[in-house]
Amino acid sequence: MKSLVSKDEYENVRVEWISGRTPTAYFYDENEKELHHAEMSNMNFDEIEEFFLSNNFPLHRRGEPYDEAKAVQVSWGGHVYELHPESNPYSNALHFSQSKTVNGQQGYMVAINSLAEQQFVDSLLAQNDLQTVWLGGSDKKTEASWIWNGGEEAGELFWTVPEDAAKYANWVAHEPNNAGGDEDCLIHKTGHGWNDVNCVEEKHPLLIEFGNDAQSVPTNSDPLEL
Repeated sequence: MKSLVSKDEYENVRVEWISGRTPTAYFYDENEKELHHAEMSNMNFDEIEEFFLSNNFPLHRRGEPYDEAKAVQVSWGGHVYELHPESNPYSNALHFSQSKTVNGQQGYMVAINSLAEQQFVDSLLAQNDLQTVWLGGSDKKTEASWIWNGGEEAGELFWTVPEDAAKYANWVAHEPNNAGGDEDCLIHKTGHGWNDVNCVEEKHPLLIEFGNDAQSVPTNSDPLEL
């Protein structure tokens, strides 16, 4: 038996696969009592995770709980940015960013659209001794077609092959390279540039962007554990 989702990585759910059979998700309570199970069809690891999250199923990817006391909130270019230093998987960062609001503006993982914004983000990360941060870009839908997942740029294609010179991108040399065939998420390396990485295996800090200025930290600050 091959466990696609181990108990060490997820809480209260296991997905198991036996050769020749359909992957099945088993749900447990805190006492390890099985609550129910469901067949997952012929999905791979990424498809299973995406299916659970998109349907609001209780798939819990372990990471560091976000601590609002550690958050750094600044304004730049008419937008608010909120930096969270905890390292978490992409799915945790995505859903936590979408849970936050400032002055009625929903948060989203930062989308960098200019050299000036890139320099601002670099400076913010350096000031807080962070080497990497998640960016809100992905090519999960179509390989080598990178789109932003939130904010004013939601759904916007910002890089593809052949490259569109009109769109801003800041890739590290020889990136994106889709190493291993499953690098569909995006990080920024402080002082270097962008790199495509594995959405499931990698954990990085989070920078949330909001579309307007704010005077205080938002009140809906209960961290989500995803």
